[in-house]
Amino acid sequence: MKIKPQIKKDDTFLAKHQSFLSIPDKNIIDVVFLGDSLTRRWEEVPDLWDKYFSKYHPLNLGIGGDHIEHVMWRVENGELDHFEPQVIILQIGTNNLPHNPSNRSIVTGILDLITQIKQKNTAHIVVIGLYPRAPDDYINDYQSRIEEVNHLLSKYSSKLQYHYEYFGDIFIMPDGSINKDLMPDGLHLNYDGYQIAGSMIAEIINNLITSNT
Repeated sequence: MKIKPQIKKDDTFLAKHQSFLSIPDKNIIDVVFLGDSLTRRWEEVPDLWDKYFSKYHPLNLGIGGDHIEHVMWRVENGELDHFEPQVIILQIGTNNLPHNPSNRSIVTGILDLITQIKQKNTAHIVVIGLYPRAPDDYINDYQSRIEEVNHLLSKYSSKLQYHYEYFGDIFIMPDGSINKDLMPDGLHLNYDGYQIAGSMIAEIINNLITSNT
């Protein structure tokens, strides 16, 4: 089934969306982070956010629990309007895994979202491959699905002219299990996890912005 823009009717989502629409000084923002709770939770490690990204005047447009269709709706309804960032970091799709049985549907949804973003501005779009995650009560085979989704996202990056980046293997133990010292709940990063992710993403951003100068 094709993924289409969809509003999420909860107070937090709508309040966040409204606050994003009223962001001041949009012209100074060089980097926008767009995604779900993995993006939103940078708010919980403000020292790392400042350490790695403050020089880029970053903006966090993450909302916990978002699926691809919710981010589509947000972009469709103005969240990237009037911005001219140099880089957009997109990290989305893991929340679709329990609800969308087709990996190709998830990939197509992300690709459609990328096309949608490109209609808004000319920023470099960096797609972060789905991080590994532990099994839950819904499914016991996330890892093989994540690998296929990431393979396809990498495959289409040249054609659609976005940057695909992946460093999720850092969060996996030698036996293939999730490193609970970095992802205690098997899905979200803790402080140490964000320290690793921050270092990786900062290098990606710096290389892209340096290439523009």
